[in-house]
Amino acid sequence: MRWQSRIQSWSGLILTKLSQSLISSVQAACCEGFEICSPAGCLLLFTLLILLPVSRIAEASHFQEVTPTPTWMYLSGLFTIDGQDAVTGDEVGVFDERGLLVGRTTVTVRGRYGVMKVYGDDPATSRHDGAIINSKLTLKFWKASSRTETIITRDDISLIIRGPFGPSDFPLRWTGHRDKYVVHVAAKEKATHVPLLSGWGGIAAAAFLLLVLTVYVERKIG
Repeated sequence: MRWQSRIQSWSGLILTKLSQSLISSVQAACCEGFEICSPAGCLLLFTLLILLPVSRIAEASHFQEVTPTPTWMYLSGLFTIDGQDAVTGDEVGVFDERGLLVGRTTVTVRGRYGVMKVYGDDPATSRHDGAIINSKLTLKFWKASSRTETIITRDDISLIIRGPFGPSDFPLRWTGHRDKYVVHVAAKEKATHVPLLSGWGGIAAAAFLLLVLTVYVERKIG
């Protein structure tokens, strides 16, 4: 219909004007003192200036930082995924019965995790900020290479030792301040995939869209 074609025409015109304005601003702000003064060159420079800081966000930990409390117990052990040693960047997170993240660690030594603090609830606060005594704990691991998160089940644990008290049983529980547990994890990847457009996938998509926008505007200008 005629009104649809008009809307499409107006939309294209508005997009072109906005894009030209963006590139002119970028050219004025970024290209002073450089010999990169084409719209494509300026937009590339602008993209790099934006994506370099954002790349640090993409490299951030999968499990968020935990809020420390005055009480904690320790967790550490061997860590394999599908028979292979966990590698730098893989992570382990611990959740209490309410689903609160109470402990996390990133692998820094191949095939091991921890020592990790798993925080208990702070009785001095009114909010729930840690695990309570005898509450069940759920362990999850994050495999960085495949961007997958998996719950660690009883079948994934080869050994649980509670400090000087010897072997313990599953499920793991929060038992008290400064208790020490050795939990060997031989996990199998039963993955929940993180969407492609998170992390580096989102950055790549943004860069591709900027490239398409550059080509579109240069053709319109030309």
